[in-house]
Amino acid sequence: MRLTDTQHNKRLPPPPPYKFREMLPMVLKDKVSGKGGKQHDVACMPEMMTLFSCLAEKNYDSQNCGKETAAFQKCYDAHRAKKAQYKATGSQGILVPGMKASQLTPQQANTLLKMYPVTKIMRKIKY
Repeated sequence: MRLTDTQHNKRLPPPPPYKFREMLPMVLKDKVSGKGGKQHDVACMPEMMTLFSCLAEKNYDSQNCGKETAAFQKCYDAHRAKKAQYKATGSQGILVPGMKASQLTPQQANTLLKMYPVTKIMRKIKY
């Protein structure tokens, strides 16, 4: 009979609960930094893939794929215009109705936070 097997079958006692210590008050700021406000989106992926497949079929001769090239160029020009308009309204802090919170630029978020400051809201809420 082995005594070590029965000794190692026991569970360890749970660790003692950790008490959270609040160093600073847990209040949101009234500003958003502009460090992470860049969008990383891929434009015109279907048009690009049809252009590449056409080029691969035609042995990479761009003269035979005029329709696909024109479609890709049209899509890319529309994307650049949309991005320029987004950048122009976003840098001025102009709020556009219907935008999601993830689509807001830091300037637009700061405009919203100036309209509805967090410090005033937190005074009303007693926690």
